[in-house]
Amino acid sequence: MDAGVAVLSKLVATGTCVVVDGILKVPPEGTKQRIELRVEKVVHIGEVDPAKYPIPKTKLTLEFLRDHLHLRSRTNTIAAIAQIRNALAFATHSFFQEHHFLYVHTPIITTSDCEGAGEMFQVTTLISEAEILEKDLIKNPPPLEADMEAAKQLVSERGLAVETYAYAVSNVYTFGPTFRAEQSHTSRHLAEFWMVEPEIAFADLQDDMNCAEAYVKYLCKWLLEKCLDDMEFMAKR
Repeated sequence: MDAGVAVLSKLVATGTCVVVDGILKVPPEGTKQRIELRVEKVVHIGEVDPAKYPIPKTKLTLEFLRDHLHLRSRTNTIAAIAQIRNALAFATHSFFQEHHFLYVHTPIITTSDCEGAGEMFQVTTLISEAEILEKDLIKNPPPLEADMEAAKQLVSERGLAVETYAYAVSNVYTFGPTFRAEQSHTSRHLAEFWMVEPEIAFADLQDDMNCAEAYVKYLCKWLLEKCLDDMEFMAKR
């Protein structure tokens, strides 16, 4: 970009947001970038104070990014993950819709501990210390066992809710956030994750395995076609 188009010093700081008009071109051979933008007009500049912007250009650890959640999506790593997750979610719906499954919205707040899948988060309102004293809750007796069983919880398994639809409308699936409250701090156990749960009517174990295999192959092919650059980047990451 020519210096006559804009003040270059305002554009070079990491984190600067710009809106520009220009022409996309094929870069000269031997350069790393795949495209080149010849800027003709700077429409908008969102300036950043380099002394206060916490995300440098250097390679960053995921632990560092967790301390800057509102800015981490600007990094290549988190942006690539977002692109991949977007593609996987879209492909999940595409696969089941193409195979004539009905998408069912199941509850997030539930009283059912389906299959005893894991410890569940209990849903409650936040009560301040002043309210506790005011209502004298400390002196109240503990809740009855029946009340505890009826407590509202975040869903840990959606299969029970979606099975009832399979009995009525044949093949169905649900796809959404799931919560587990195990006291684990490893990378293999997440408190929140997304899970897809299909239910197939008039099917046996072989049908289930065929569906699972076809689904995984569909996702892999979708990623290779839609997100190859992001997958290659993550492989190097």
